[in-house]
Amino acid sequence: MITTEKISNVLSVEEFKESLGLFSEVQWIKLGKSAEYLCWGLGIEGSDLLHVAICKALEGKRKCPRGVSIEVFGYRAMESLVSAYLKKRPHDPIQLTVQP
Repeated sequence: MITTEKISNVLSVEEFKESLGLFSEVQWIKLGKSAEYLCWGLGIEGSDLLHVAICKALEGKRKCPRGVSIEVFGYRAMESLVSAYLKKRPHDPIQLTVQP
C-alpha cells in the first residue's frame, strides 16, 4: 500500500499535464534532440521514444518526483526505456543474422 507521504513526493498526473503545458518551444526542442541522441544507432525514432515516455507519465506508470524538473525527468525516463530496449534485444551476432 502506498502511504500519503510517498504520494506527496511525486507529481500527480494533473500536475504533470500542467507542467507540460507550460513548456516553452526551447524546452521541447531540447527534449526532442535528447531523444534523437538516445536513439542514435537504434531502430527507433527519437520522436517515438519521447512520445512513449510522456504517455507513460500521463498514464501514471511513471512518476515524476517533486523537485525534479520535467526536462530531467523526461530525459531519465527515455534513458530507462532505451536501456530496457537494449536488454531485450538478442546479443548473439549469429542470432541477429540468421533468419529461421
